[in-house]
Amino acid sequence: MQPLLSDVTVNGEVISAAAIAAEVQNHPAPKSKPGLAWTAAARALTIRALLLQEARRRGLRADPQEVTEGKIETADEALIRPIM
Repeated sequence: MQPLLSDVTVNGEVISAAAIAAEVQNHPAPKSKPGLAWTAAARALTIRALLLQEARRRGLRADPQEVTEGKIETADEALIRPIM
């Protein structure tokens, strides 16, 4: 029996159902359709994984910048910034 909510694999990299569940809060959906938020969260994390894979393929290096006063972007954000 397959679990109701499963992991997603992107070019061999697994995005866990737990990571998708944590991302769901950033994707609004009607209360009667929580699957829409799950799908949007999985899509967002898939795109992020693809961007990170491409940045690594290109040999890019992260150079985190200050995005607002006192707030520095994450290494992953800095890594994909040049290809966005």
